[in-house]
Amino acid sequence: KTATTFLRGEQLSGLVAAAYPDRFDVTYTHDADSVRDQVVIVTKSMLSTRSAEEIAAIRARNILAIGSWDDVMPEPAHVAALDAHMTLSIRQTLALNRRFPATPAFLVTHHVSTQVRPSRPPQDRLRTAYFGDLANTERPESLARMVDLVGTNTARVNDSWLDALPHYNCHWIVRRWQPWNGWKPFLKGFVAARCGAVLVVTRDDGDALHYLGDDYPFYAPSLAHADLEMTMARVAAAFGGPEWRLALDIMRQVEARSTDAQVCADFRAMIEALIR
Repeated sequence: KTATTFLRGEQLSGLVAAAYPDRFDVTYTHDADSVRDQVVIVTKSMLSTRSAEEIAAIRARNILAIGSWDDVMPEPAHVAALDAHMTLSIRQTLALNRRFPATPAFLVTHHVSTQVRPSRPPQDRLRTAYFGDLANTERPESLARMVDLVGTNTARVNDSWLDALPHYNCHWIVRRWQPWNGWKPFLKGFVAARCGAVLVVTRDDGDALHYLGDDYPFYAPSLAHADLEMTMARVAAAFGGPEWRLALDIMRQVEARSTDAQVCADFRAMIEALIR
């Protein structure tokens, strides 16, 4: 029932099955004990609730066991029970390959939920919102009239936020680091791109710089309230102008790099690299 299992388990398996019906025979199941002679993607929730010995047993009766840790830090004993990692960010891929060189890590770009539909955002004025767990963002009270907060609960699948997406042309993806955070995908950026919106983000947030590049005009210098206020003032002043159009051009590139076809190609490349 968690969002991560829904997305990187159920939805991703469906995308791969639809993309390669003649290449892969895909099954999505909660009954890991019944799986035999398969390449198994072990989801974050399974890794979190099964012992290393249980994961090793899954591996022993199958062709391969690939761990999908998502945003949690891997347990070394569990890593030893796996053949590879399926990662969701550039930073995670590099970090896991450095830390666990005997267990290769392969980036499979995090897909945008299939519940999100491409849309044409409003053109009349700047309309900005944050979508996500409200505890993870930083929004000064001084910006309450400029940045709406649309809360989601990632511990359970919910779609209450989907109807709000088309009403905004700028996504606030400013994120506060939490002590328990591992690596985060650039998923909020991919969602904004799918919706035709620009975004506000700090330069050091996850893979932001990798996807947006140095020239992206709406980076917030830091989480300091003065910096966030200054950034929103700059975005508002730029609305509809050259910087706004530059940001939209960059976001179209982000969209092209996070299509379902790209995600499925990443997945296929991972499997074919492991099974030669």
